Amino acid sequence: MRTAAAAPGSHDGLALFLFAAAYLVAYGYGSLFSQAVSAPLWFPDSVLLCALLLAPQNKWWPYFVIAVPMRFIPALHEGTPQWLVAATSVNDMFKAALGAYLLRRVVGRPLSLSTLREFAIYLAIVVVLTPMLSAFGGAASRRVLTFEF
Repeated sequence: MRTAAAAPGSHDGLALFLFAAAYLVAYGYGSLFSQAVSAPLWFPDSVLLCALLLAPQNKWWPYFVIAVPMRFIPALHEGTPQWLVAATSVNDMFKAALGAYLLRRVVGRPLSLSTLREFAIYLAIVVVLTPMLSAFGGAASRRVLTFEF
């Protein structure tokens, strides 16, 4: 008996829907914390990074298209200047894209974290390098745009 094959790209819609739901929940949860200081752990970044690691690089753009408008939902960051929301959005999305790109480039295949080497690469890139670069970028943008710490 033959089974019908899934339509090309049909799982893409489900993946994007699941990403949107997870990103919105993570962003809503993150908005519960004080916006006066930078968050040491920002859950939407983790959701975006995971989505980018699972998706082919040529299909990353829809994830950014979904994430950007969610960052501007007014109720989720009441009192935060729009320029700061925009600056942190660019910073966070660049961090996720850079982390996913570097992991794929260095490992050379889909990341599985099944070896100590892959785990060490993951830690070096996603836990140390990209957050460090992001912190410098975030601090610089806050300083340049005269946001008081």
